[in-house]
Amino acid sequence: IICVCERMTRTCSQRFVDALLVLWMLMSLFFAATADFMQAFMHFRAADAPELLWPPKVLVDAYWWWASPSIDLLLSVNPLWYQVMAMVSPVLYAPFYIVATYAFIRGRDWIRLPGACFAWGLLYTTVVILVEQVWGEHASPQPLQILAAYGSYAVMPFIMLVRLFGSDPFGNKADRKRRREEKKKKSSSRRSTSAENVPPAGPAENEPPTIHDQYK
Repeated sequence: IICVCERMTRTCSQRFVDALLVLWMLMSLFFAATADFMQAFMHFRAADAPELLWPPKVLVDAYWWWASPSIDLLLSVNPLWYQVMAMVSPVLYAPFYIVATYAFIRGRDWIRLPGACFAWGLLYTTVVILVEQVWGEHASPQPLQILAAYGSYAVMPFIMLVRLFGSDPFGNKADRKRRREEKKKKSSSRRSTSAENVPPAGPAENEPPTIHDQYK
């Protein structure tokens, strides 16, 4: 009973972390398709240019409100290296968010290696951006606001690395092993029950005694 309770507690905590990661990846997918897309491909578009189907105007206005020198100075300048980093998000990270969301919901072990590569890459770029945002040439006048906005991109990849650590992060191998053991126990139980119900071997009651039986 203690082992079952420990396994249930561990499973519940792991599923809570998985749900947290899924929610964060869905949020990141939204920002990859909006803010990062605009930063990478539309940041220097003329103000009088015709409106596009995507992103909606309300999101464009929100982007330019944030990308002001009084809040995010680095984004308002948007140097070339920052555009390249932003380009990775809608091109590479967005498809990963979709695939990883499915993998974490269904508990697929094949996400371990892609998840580790993604987490390390995002950690690296986030650290570079935060250092520039706080101490660099384009440091923001609102560092706490910047850390609150970008901090999850440093915390959640680390949580993903911890969650995917080990050879069996979702317990699939342990479940298969437990099912095999239960199947073996049921099979052995059936065989033992069948053996108990088999009558002992001996001569039938209505058969005449054989010569061997007469000399006993």
